[in-house]
Amino acid sequence: MPKFKYTAHDINGTEKTGTIAASSPAAAISQLRERGLFANEVTGTDLQLPASGKGKPARFGLDHEI
Repeated sequence: MPKFKYTAHDINGTEKTGTIAASSPAAAISQLRERGLFANEVTGTDLQLPASGKGKPARFGLDHEI
């Protein structure tokens, strides 16, 4: 299963970072929500994601459409 790096915050605004195994970026965000975290950014670690057009991997989070 692919792993995703994430940056998220909890209800108190405390930033959390880590990795999570999920089948897709949307599934990773869903798992984070179940843990009471709100994703700021989710990026693939061992999965090729589509390029964002600037040489960086696509990002998924609150400011990006899934």
